[in-house]
Amino acid sequence: MSRTRSLGAAALFALWATGAPAASLSLQKGPLILGQDTEVGVTVRVDEPPGTDPDLPLLLEVNVGSFGPVSRVGPGVFKTRYRLPGTLFPQVALVAAWRETGPDAPVDFLRIPLYGVTYVPVKARPGAEVTIRVGLDPTPPVVVGRSGRAEVEVAVPPGIDRAQVSMREKKGGPLTTRQVPIEVPPYNRLTAALVPQAVLADGESWARLELFYDMPGKVLPPDQVTVRPSVGAVSFEGVRNGRHVYRYQPPADTAEPDVSFRVTLAEDAAAQAKARLSLRLPPPSRIVVRPPAQALVADGKSKGEVVVQVYAASGLTLPRQEVTLAAAGQPLGKPAYRGQGRYGFEYRAPPRWPPNGEVVFQASVKGAPGPAEARYRVEPAAVPAAMVARFSPDPVPADGRTEAELTLAVSDAAGRPLRGAQLAIQTSAGKVVELSELGDGIYRARYVAPPSSDGAALQIRDASGQFDREFPVPLREDPRHVLIGLRGGAAYAPGDLARPRVGLDLVVPLRLGGVYLLAGLAVTGGMAQKELSDPAVGFTSKSQALFAPASARIGCELFATRRWSFQLGAGALFTAARFSNDATGEVRHGYSFGAVGFGAASFALGPGHLFGELSYSWAPVRAGDFVLEAGGAGAEAGYRIALN
Repeated sequence: MSRTRSLGAAALFALWATGAPAASLSLQKGPLILGQDTEVGVTVRVDEPPGTDPDLPLLLEVNVGSFGPVSRVGPGVFKTRYRLPGTLFPQVALVAAWRETGPDAPVDFLRIPLYGVTYVPVKARPGAEVTIRVGLDPTPPVVVGRSGRAEVEVAVPPGIDRAQVSMREKKGGPLTTRQVPIEVPPYNRLTAALVPQAVLADGESWARLELFYDMPGKVLPPDQVTVRPSVGAVSFEGVRNGRHVYRYQPPADTAEPDVSFRVTLAEDAAAQAKARLSLRLPPPSRIVVRPPAQALVADGKSKGEVVVQVYAASGLTLPRQEVTLAAAGQPLGKPAYRGQGRYGFEYRAPPRWPPNGEVVFQASVKGAPGPAEARYRVEPAAVPAAMVARFSPDPVPADGRTEAELTLAVSDAAGRPLRGAQLAIQTSAGKVVELSELGDGIYRARYVAPPSSDGAALQIRDASGQFDREFPVPLREDPRHVLIGLRGGAAYAPGDLARPRVGLDLVVPLRLGGVYLLAGLAVTGGMAQKELSDPAVGFTSKSQALFAPASARIGCELFATRRWSFQLGAGALFTAARFSNDATGEVRHGYSFGAVGFGAASFALGPGHLFGELSYSWAPVRAGDFVLEAGGAGAEAGYRIALN
């Protein structure tokens, strides 16, 4: 065929004639020409308000041709393929589209124009150019041969019965036109939709038959329409938007498995429609489990509804099914039927948050191929499941007056920070005051230390009574305010002898936030001697040095327990020394500045602290020819008594 398809791959939209456009369809290509096209892809769009069940299939019925399987590709968007009929004359495929939701399901009627091919005979002088227009698209010019006859192939859309023939007998000559009839057989302009496609003959269930006659501007009188069911009778409901609507309720005593409907029109012999209604529900084929829309709280009290929907293979929703549902392996009670094949089960959230917060629902239907599952997450209750308590300082001085900062990091069963926890705190010793929430699961209070370090614990509960934990309070002996005592030990520097020393020690503990600093003074005294001799001349000389290093130091507490404390620090060193020589009787005095670094440990005992210290000091002293390193590596111990 040489005719150009001017519509090409453009989409063709078909809407039912009256009312707002509720549905549409588009073709993969067009126009469709019978005898040349066999199948085409179709996209159908229907209204799908929020909350529409996405599992409801779209059902399609057509008066000529057939549709393949329909698949949902998005909200309200479905794809399928349409197979054209074997007839070749122009006609319209009338498509009924609906979601199977029961006898009240809205139905949309759509059109697919199907073109037919015919040949228009033409008589003209040889060499004349002939163009034929049918509808909107003219054919390419055809040149008449020597016989003076030609047959022009044209594609005729439905509803067209005349063609315009344009002829120019010689180049530059006048153009003549005339109308010629096209013989098109009448085609079926009637289609029917029956919803639902299966009901029970129980005296209550019913179905709706809706007829659409595709004759724009014409509404058939009801007496021109004949509907013959094979069992029982239909009742006319009225004409709605140009459609004839009938109600059918099967007799309750019928034993027939199905009912067939035949529709004819008195004025149009070509118009006819058929439909079939099953009076036996098909077996269940698919089960869909829908947990509660909102997440329930795992508190043993919150309730929601789990809906199980049962479908047949055709997409029909099935009532009167034996449906059971289990949550986490525990069967639920009997369901309540909600219509459209939906069965509602009351579900109570578990009293405890399950592992990973997930509950598995498993539904079974008698006669179905197998069970269906759905996983559902519940929210943990606003109850503490884990808590971390921190004190600053840590440990807390048991002096009866220190106010420590107590911080609680609270999380729920899912490990998320818990907001709005209702906490009550009791303590066996000391006092907790001013509990407040800082946000993100962090709570803060002040803890006033007891006067004794014999032991204290916090008992923390929540208002629901589901959380009850005990946390020990890290206490330490009172570090006191001022301590003074004695120290003694020895130091060794390369080139000099080990020198014992004794002295006084003063320490003032200072707290800076959660950190303890120890400021102090240490003064020690020692003596060193050195003897020189020359046996050849019988000469002996002895030198003696008395020295007193005094240090101002600052240390930082690294770690502490109830009685032990470990510090690291440094300080400035001032050393005074007196040198003398017995051979010359010379006496000299020297002074120097140096530095000291130390690590110390103390143990609370009685009214004070035992302590030990390792240090290294740099304290060179020079006076004339006398030189002494009064520092070096040292080890000292002592005891300090608290003055307060």
